[in-house]
Amino acid sequence: MFASRFFVSFLAFSALSAYASPAPVVVEKRAPDVSSVLAIISTLQGSTSTIVPQINALAANKQATAASVTPLAAQLVTAFNTAHTSLNTLGPVNAASGGTPLDVATAFASIISEVALALEGVETVPGLAGILTTLGLGVSINTVLIGLDVVLIGVVTLVDEL
Repeated sequence: MFASRFFVSFLAFSALSAYASPAPVVVEKRAPDVSSVLAIISTLQGSTSTIVPQINALAANKQATAASVTPLAAQLVTAFNTAHTSLNTLGPVNAASGGTPLDVATAFASIISEVALALEGVETVPGLAGILTTLGLGVSINTVLIGLDVVLIGVVTLVDEL
């Protein structure tokens, strides 16, 4: 008899314990670091590295026309706009881990250099300057630079020095 009361009490206590709501676990979100920015820049480089050779090929073969360069320039604008959106989503990062601002500046400067050299090769295409302005390539590059300076203060100065 005593054992049955003990067993029933134990069973009731076990059932109530199983239904008790556990305390919510608060997980602290880790602040993004420089590696997050480098990942965005790497994605941008991946995008531009497929577009720039096409522009270079058009220039080398003297086949660059406004009609052939415009879609490629539009793809560059899209790539830079995507990088800007990703940087805005990221927000300020911890500059003390995951790399250095100089790593970011060096990676971004190489992208800008490659794009500029490719566009130099087709700058003689009639009407291209107006098309680039209309597409907003310069604005797209500037927004990425501003985004980089927001997430990593001072990186624009480093890009300028490179």
